[in-house]
Amino acid sequence: MEAVVACSLLLLPLLTSAAILLVLSIVKPYVDKSGDGAGAGLLLPPAPPAVPVVGPLLWLTRTRSRLEPAIRELHRRHGPVLTLGFLSPRPAIFVSGRAVTHRVLVQRGTAFASRPPAIAPFRMLTTGQRTVSSGPYGPLWRSLRRNITSGVPFFAPARRWALALMASDLASRGKCGGAAVTVVECLQFAMFALLTCMCFGQRLPGHRVREIEAV
Repeated sequence: MEAVVACSLLLLPLLTSAAILLVLSIVKPYVDKSGDGAGAGLLLPPAPPAVPVVGPLLWLTRTRSRLEPAIRELHRRHGPVLTLGFLSPRPAIFVSGRAVTHRVLVQRGTAFASRPPAIAPFRMLTTGQRTVSSGPYGPLWRSLRRNITSGVPFFAPARRWALALMASDLASRGKCGGAAVTVVECLQFAMFALLTCMCFGQRLPGHRVREIEAV
Protein backbone atom coordinates (compact mmCIF):
# COMPACT_ATOMS: atom_id res chain seq x y z
CA MET A 1 0.00 0.00 0.00
CA GLU A 2 2.82 2.39 0.92
CA ALA A 3 4.52 1.62 -2.39
CA VAL A 4 1.34 2.50 -4.29
CA VAL A 5 1.00 5.80 -2.41
CA ALA A 6 4.65 6.66 -3.02
CA CYS A 7 4.32 5.86 -6.72
CA SER A 8 1.18 8.03 -6.93
CA LEU A 9 2.98 10.94 -5.30
CA LEU A 10 5.85 10.61 -7.76
CA LEU A 11 3.51 10.53 -10.74
CA LEU A 12 1.35 13.44 -9.55
CA PRO A 13 3.67 16.25 -10.82
CA LEU A 14 4.04 14.43 -14.13
CA LEU A 15 0.30 14.06 -14.58
CA THR A 16 -0.27 17.68 -13.56
CA SER A 17 2.25 18.89 -16.14
CA ALA A 18 0.62 16.71 -18.78
CA ALA A 19 -2.81 18.15 -17.99
CA ILE A 20 -1.52 21.73 -18.16
CA LEU A 21 0.21 21.14 -21.47
CA LEU A 22 -2.88 19.46 -22.88
CA VAL A 23 -5.05 22.43 -21.88
CA LEU A 24 -2.56 24.86 -23.40
CA SER A 25 -2.47 22.90 -26.65
CA ILE A 26 -6.27 23.06 -26.81
CA VAL A 27 -6.51 26.73 -25.87
CA LYS A 28 -3.70 27.96 -28.13
CA PRO A 29 -5.62 27.81 -31.47
CA TYR A 30 -8.48 29.84 -29.97
CA VAL A 31 -6.05 32.38 -28.53
CA ASP A 32 -4.37 32.77 -31.90
CA LYS A 33 -7.73 33.31 -33.59
CA SER A 34 -8.82 35.87 -30.99
CA GLY A 35 -5.67 37.98 -31.41
CA ASP A 36 -5.45 41.11 -33.49
CA GLY A 37 -3.34 39.38 -36.13
CA ALA A 38 -0.42 41.81 -35.71
CA GLY A 39 2.05 38.98 -35.43
CA ALA A 40 0.63 36.84 -38.22
CA GLY A 41 3.19 35.87 -40.81
CA LEU A 42 6.18 37.19 -38.84
CA LEU A 43 9.27 35.03 -38.68
CA LEU A 44 10.08 33.94 -35.13
CA PRO A 45 13.62 33.39 -33.77
CA PRO A 46 15.07 29.86 -33.77
CA ALA A 47 13.34 27.28 -31.59
CA PRO A 48 14.22 23.76 -30.44
CA PRO A 49 12.27 21.01 -32.21
CA ALA A 50 9.46 19.57 -30.13
CA VAL A 51 6.67 17.05 -30.57
CA PRO A 52 3.33 18.58 -29.44
CA VAL A 53 2.37 17.65 -25.85
CA VAL A 54 4.88 14.78 -25.60
CA GLY A 55 7.99 16.84 -26.39
CA PRO A 56 7.33 19.64 -23.89
CA LEU A 57 6.33 17.11 -21.24
CA LEU A 58 9.62 15.23 -21.62
CA TRP A 59 11.54 18.51 -21.59
CA LEU A 60 9.81 19.67 -18.40
CA THR A 61 10.42 16.28 -16.80
CA ARG A 62 14.11 16.51 -17.61
CA THR A 63 14.56 20.07 -16.40
CA ARG A 64 12.06 20.07 -13.50
CA SER A 65 13.12 23.01 -11.30
CA ARG A 66 16.32 23.68 -13.30
CA LEU A 67 14.71 25.86 -15.93
CA GLU A 68 17.42 28.53 -16.20
CA PRO A 69 20.34 26.11 -16.93
CA ALA A 70 18.19 24.39 -19.55
CA ILE A 71 17.43 27.72 -21.27
CA ARG A 72 21.13 28.66 -21.18
CA GLU A 73 21.93 25.38 -22.90
CA LEU A 74 19.31 26.12 -25.58
CA HIS A 75 20.87 29.57 -26.08
CA ARG A 76 24.23 27.92 -26.70
CA ARG A 77 22.63 25.75 -29.37
CA HIS A 78 20.32 28.23 -31.08
CA GLY A 79 21.84 31.68 -30.45
CA PRO A 80 21.13 34.74 -28.27
CA VAL A 81 17.46 35.03 -29.31
CA LEU A 82 15.32 31.95 -28.72
CA THR A 83 11.66 30.99 -29.11
CA LEU A 84 9.87 28.55 -26.81
CA GLY A 85 6.33 27.86 -27.91
CA PHE A 86 5.14 25.49 -25.19
CA LEU A 87 5.62 27.52 -22.00
CA SER A 88 2.50 29.63 -22.59
CA PRO A 89 -0.38 29.93 -25.07
CA ARG A 90 1.76 32.39 -27.05
CA PRO A 91 5.38 31.90 -28.14
CA ALA A 92 7.84 33.16 -25.52
CA ILE A 93 10.99 34.94 -26.75
CA PHE A 94 14.11 34.65 -24.59
CA VAL A 95 17.04 37.03 -25.06
CA SER A 96 20.57 36.42 -23.83
CA GLY A 97 23.80 38.37 -24.13
CA ARG A 98 24.66 41.95 -23.19
CA ALA A 99 24.56 43.50 -26.67
CA VAL A 100 21.23 41.94 -27.69
CA THR A 101 19.63 42.64 -24.31
CA HIS A 102 20.73 46.30 -24.44
CA ARG A 103 19.29 46.66 -27.93
CA VAL A 104 15.95 45.15 -26.87
CA LEU A 105 15.48 46.80 -23.46
CA VAL A 106 17.18 50.17 -24.06
CA GLN A 107 17.46 51.05 -27.73
CA ARG A 108 14.10 49.49 -28.63
CA GLY A 109 12.55 49.62 -25.17
CA THR A 110 9.32 51.28 -26.28
CA ALA A 111 8.68 48.70 -28.98
CA PHE A 112 9.05 45.82 -26.53
CA ALA A 113 7.46 47.46 -23.47
CA SER A 114 3.87 46.39 -24.12
CA ARG A 115 2.14 43.08 -23.49
CA PRO A 116 -0.30 41.12 -25.67
CA PRO A 117 -3.96 40.74 -24.68
CA ALA A 118 -4.35 38.08 -22.01
CA ILE A 119 -6.69 35.11 -22.27
CA ALA A 120 -9.86 35.19 -20.15
CA PRO A 121 -8.56 33.59 -16.89
CA PHE A 122 -5.54 35.89 -16.76
CA ARG A 123 -7.67 38.96 -17.46
CA MET A 124 -9.69 38.13 -14.35
CA LEU A 125 -6.58 37.62 -12.22
CA THR A 126 -5.06 40.93 -13.34
CA THR A 127 -8.27 43.01 -13.09
CA GLY A 128 -8.55 43.37 -16.81
CA GLN A 129 -4.78 43.88 -17.26
CA ARG A 130 -4.82 47.05 -15.16
CA THR A 131 -1.72 46.26 -13.10
CA VAL A 132 1.83 47.41 -13.71
CA SER A 133 2.99 43.83 -14.24
CA SER A 134 0.29 42.94 -16.79
CA GLY A 135 -1.00 46.14 -18.39
CA PRO A 136 -0.13 47.17 -21.96
CA TYR A 137 2.28 50.05 -22.48
CA GLY A 138 0.38 53.33 -22.48
CA PRO A 139 -0.86 56.18 -20.26
CA LEU A 140 -2.26 53.88 -17.55
CA TRP A 141 0.93 51.84 -17.33
CA ARG A 142 3.10 54.98 -17.18
CA SER A 143 0.88 56.38 -14.41
CA LEU A 144 1.16 53.15 -12.40
CA ARG A 145 4.92 53.12 -12.86
CA ARG A 146 5.20 56.74 -11.67
CA ASN A 147 3.21 55.88 -8.57
CA ILE A 148 5.62 53.05 -7.76
CA THR A 149 8.86 54.91 -8.49
CA SER A 150 7.74 58.04 -6.60
CA GLY A 151 8.22 56.19 -3.32
CA VAL A 152 11.65 54.77 -4.17
CA PRO A 153 13.72 57.61 -2.55
CA PHE A 154 11.97 57.04 0.79
CA PHE A 155 13.32 53.47 0.93
CA ALA A 156 16.97 54.37 0.25
CA PRO A 157 18.06 53.48 3.84
CA ALA A 158 16.21 50.17 3.64
CA ARG A 159 17.88 49.38 0.31
CA ARG A 160 21.31 50.07 1.79
CA TRP A 161 20.41 47.77 4.71
CA ALA A 162 19.33 45.00 2.34
CA LEU A 163 22.55 45.43 0.34
CA ALA A 164 24.59 45.09 3.52
CA LEU A 165 22.63 41.93 4.36
CA MET A 166 23.46 40.43 0.98
CA ALA A 167 27.16 41.32 1.30
CA SER A 168 27.29 39.79 4.79
CA ASP A 169 25.49 36.66 3.58
CA LEU A 170 27.91 36.26 0.66
CA ALA A 171 30.93 36.76 2.93
CA SER A 172 29.73 34.21 5.48
CA ARG A 173 28.98 31.61 2.81
CA GLY A 174 32.33 32.23 1.16
CA LYS A 175 34.14 31.22 4.35
CA CYS A 176 32.51 27.77 4.47
CA GLY A 177 35.40 25.61 3.34
CA GLY A 178 35.72 26.98 -0.19
CA ALA A 179 32.40 25.51 -1.35
CA ALA A 180 30.59 27.11 -4.27
CA VAL A 181 28.28 29.96 -3.27
CA THR A 182 24.82 30.19 -4.83
CA VAL A 183 24.62 33.94 -5.34
CA VAL A 184 20.96 33.93 -6.36
CA GLU A 185 19.93 32.64 -2.91
CA CYS A 186 21.69 35.57 -1.22
CA LEU A 187 20.08 38.00 -3.66
CA GLN A 188 16.62 36.53 -3.11
CA PHE A 189 17.02 36.72 0.67
CA ALA A 190 18.10 40.38 0.49
CA MET A 191 15.16 41.25 -1.77
CA PHE A 192 12.72 39.45 0.54
CA ALA A 193 14.19 41.27 3.54
CA LEU A 194 13.64 44.57 1.74
CA LEU A 195 10.04 43.62 0.92
CA THR A 196 9.31 42.71 4.54
CA CYS A 197 10.74 46.06 5.64
CA MET A 198 8.50 47.86 3.15
CA CYS A 199 5.44 45.86 4.24
CA PHE A 200 5.86 45.99 8.04
CA GLY A 201 7.71 49.29 8.36
CA GLN A 202 10.63 47.87 10.33
CA ARG A 203 13.79 45.88 9.74
CA LEU A 204 13.24 42.33 10.89
CA PRO A 205 16.05 40.01 12.10
CA GLY A 206 17.43 37.59 9.57
CA HIS A 207 15.93 34.52 11.21
CA ARG A 208 12.50 36.17 11.28
CA VAL A 209 12.74 37.02 7.57
CA ARG A 210 13.58 33.40 6.76
CA GLU A 211 10.60 32.20 8.81
CA ILE A 212 8.27 34.46 6.82
CA GLU A 213 9.92 33.40 3.55
CA ALA A 214 9.30 29.74 4.41
CA VAL A 215 5.55 30.23 4.85
